[in-house]
Amino acid sequence: MKTLTARSVGGPVNRVVSNPPYRKSGSGRLTPDSQKTLARHEIHVTLKVIEPKWLCMIHSGRKTSAKLMVIEGVKSGRSGIQIASPLIIYHEHGNYTPAVEKTFKA
Repeated sequence: MKTLTARSVGGPVNRVVSNPPYRKSGSGRLTPDSQKTLARHEIHVTLKVIEPKWLCMIHSGRKTSAKLMVIEGVKSGRSGIQIASPLIIYHEHGNYTPAVEKTFKA
């Protein structure tokens, strides 16, 4: 659903969180699980309608490639994006970094 109303979500909201689609509509195999299909394919939300404003790459460790990212977007926003420092999940010995520990306490 691209258009939310206060009534459809039970009242006014300050933020909407969406798992952006990984695959264009009509590409890739659709899973029988409708929730996963909505999360993985451009069915109701496309990245074209949300202007990226903030990006953070997520790495398992300091020497690994990023496999995930967090993007904050604004619908019909102006151009321009801020790139954050990468988030590293684990130290070399396998324990969480302070940045990740902090999220568990929030």
